[in-house]
Amino acid sequence: AVGLLGTGAGGIAVATSERLRRWPIERLVPITCFLAGASVLVGYLIIAPTQLNIAQAVTSPVEIAKLALVSVLLTTTFVLVGIVLSTILGANAQAANRLYGADLIGAALGCVIAVPLIWVLTPPRTVMLAGLILAVGGLRLARAPNPLLAAGVLVVVALALPVGWGSLLRDPVVAE
Repeated sequence: AVGLLGTGAGGIAVATSERLRRWPIERLVPITCFLAGASVLVGYLIIAPTQLNIAQAVTSPVEIAKLALVSVLLTTTFVLVGIVLSTILGANAQAANRLYGADLIGAALGCVIAVPLIWVLTPPRTVMLAGLILAVGGLRLARAPNPLLAAGVLVVVALALPVGWGSLLRDPVVAE
């Protein structure tokens, strides 16, 4: 649900924001990919240690605030992905059917390899790998040495480290 909400919200943002549509695709896509990758890392570092007590979520303002924070952090990455998808599809309307087909094939392949990756890498490292793939996608358009490319490389390295060294990540808090 969070993925659909976020992706749809990103698409709506592109459709309704003249400002977003004016950005050159060569800048908007890499920036959004780098932000999406960074949001995976930041979101995980905040969400993993956050203990939610669903039994108190209805009555406790603190639990409601924690649930809202987790929801916003999870949705942020999907909003950014929605912006990328909508921008690419909108910029290449004549090839939208092929682009959307490639998107669906990629999603299907991601689903197929997710379970083995979770088993091999652990869930936290698999999450970081997803963020890494998003950030690496932005590097293709962030050409030539410039601050944008440097920021992208920084995000890629920050995500690659926990993928390579799982001990850098905390496992999510589980109530006893």
